[in-house]
Amino acid sequence: MTKANEMNLLSQIEALIQSAGADSYIAMTFAGVCDVCKRNIEADFGDSPVNDLELERERFHAESRMHDETKHQLADSQKMCKEALDENDRLRKLAAEWEQNAHDAGEMYCGLEEEIKTQDAEIRRLKAEIVKLRMERMTEEQVAELYEKM
Repeated sequence: MTKANEMNLLSQIEALIQSAGADSYIAMTFAGVCDVCKRNIEADFGDSPVNDLELERERFHAESRMHDETKHQLADSQKMCKEALDENDRLRKLAAEWEQNAHDAGEMYCGLEEEIKTQDAEIRRLKAEIVKLRMERMTEEQVAELYEKM
């Protein structure tokens, strides 16, 4: 079929569509289709609004699936972020407790160190007292013998 024949046939189709009335389902369905058909005939091109619509539907569904997947990934990421923040808070509290325990242990150590010094001094005093008491009970001969041993 030649371009002229196709244009003639298209004119007849347009006349049929117009005869159905502008508010008819046929006119609504074919709105813009005849213009696309004219461009195809003139440009030797095979553009199809139905194919274009199907491609757009497929693209829309693919993008919808990607959008849904992205929403799920975002929800998962938000959940992981919250869990990480909660764990961070838990670790901060634990670190604060450990720091307090270390401080308390340090204070206890200092207190025990002081107590040990006091007890060591008391032990030395008592030893000196024992030596003094023993020496008081010793005779001069026993003191001389002890002195020689040293």
